[in-house]
Amino acid sequence: ASAVQARMANALGVPATKHAAEDVALCLQAQRMKMPLETGIVQWQRIQETLTDVSVADAKRVLKEFQKLDLTGKGKVSLADFIIAMRRLQESSSNVGPSTHLRDEDLKCIFQLLDTSGDGLLDFREYFCGVAILRGHGRDEDEALEWTFDCLSHGDTHFTKGQLTDIICRAIPTINPCEIDILYLEADTDNDGLVSRDEFIAFAKKHRHELH
Repeated sequence: ASAVQARMANALGVPATKHAAEDVALCLQAQRMKMPLETGIVQWQRIQETLTDVSVADAKRVLKEFQKLDLTGKGKVSLADFIIAMRRLQESSSNVGPSTHLRDEDLKCIFQLLDTSGDGLLDFREYFCGVAILRGHGRDEDEALEWTFDCLSHGDTHFTKGQLTDIICRAIPTINPCEIDILYLEADTDNDGLVSRDEFIAFAKKHRHELH
């Protein structure tokens, strides 16, 4: 399909794009959900270059999630609306206790990482790519863990014991202080009192099932 698209673009003297039939399906889905038609434009061919094993069905499910964040119904989400919507979702979830709620500073960092254009607004393409990476559809596992580290480190190059303890406690609310000490010593492989990005990734991969 991409080869045909390239030949047609060349014959017409216009640049080829990364749009595909999947974009049409997502636009129609957005329209059915009373969202702006252009919300569904993600340049599907480009998506497939950066993500693995994603389908239109996956994208439609994420579009429903995105609609809950889009408080204005304009197909764009501001930081303020993102925080408000995420707060509502966390409070309404029976599986998420207050101790595991993300703080505003965490949500702000997540928003900034999702907002790859840097325009202060989150569109569906940006949200879908970020969610897909976190759910293991990136090109490799490290990509999702690097993204997680960047979300929670707030620009720092390492986690302190307090920061990593907070992350572990939110993932495993029943853990006791002694177990936390053991895990921290395991994560801090160079014994410098800090957990670097590489140390965190190695630690998270080893304990992926407990921290999921």
